[in-house]
Amino acid sequence: MVATRPTWLRTSLVAAAAIAMVVLAARIAWRQFERISCESQMTDGPNRPGSNCGYQLNPSITEFRYAIDDGSQRLLYLSGGTSAGPDVIRLTTGGTVAIERRTSALTKDTVDVCRNQPPRDARWWSVPIDDMIATAIRRGDTSVYLLEAQVDGEWRPLQLHDSGCKWKGMA
Repeated sequence: MVATRPTWLRTSLVAAAAIAMVVLAARIAWRQFERISCESQMTDGPNRPGSNCGYQLNPSITEFRYAIDDGSQRLLYLSGGTSAGPDVIRLTTGGTVAIERRTSALTKDTVDVCRNQPPRDARWWSVPIDDMIATAIRRGDTSVYLLEAQVDGEWRPLQLHDSGCKWKGMA
């Protein structure tokens, strides 16, 4: 018995719908796996070499990822920027410049903001901070602090993105 055109068409549509559902389920499962994988490796570090967790930056002179070391000496790590800069970043609290420091160019032999990762950003900056500033940075509360980059002689606010990476000493 030969299948009629409507039966063949219906069977093809059902098969196409089943394939689309399998592809959609596979994509959802993969994203869930990546999210869980990133979360599990970012609890206390070190992060898995070759991981892409926390690297969703658009290259910009004022875009930086951060990580905060919760070890005995609280440190703020920033990486981002471009090869064009910024050359200097400053941390301001209460309207007063607390620290102003030059950025370092990242090379293949230096550490990334997420340890055990190859550096993917152009610039690196690190300073000691207190608990109040660490909490404010995590909350995105810029009323407590201001991080600025010097670009073409002007100070511009940095756009910070949580890298998701955790440090506990060994900085």
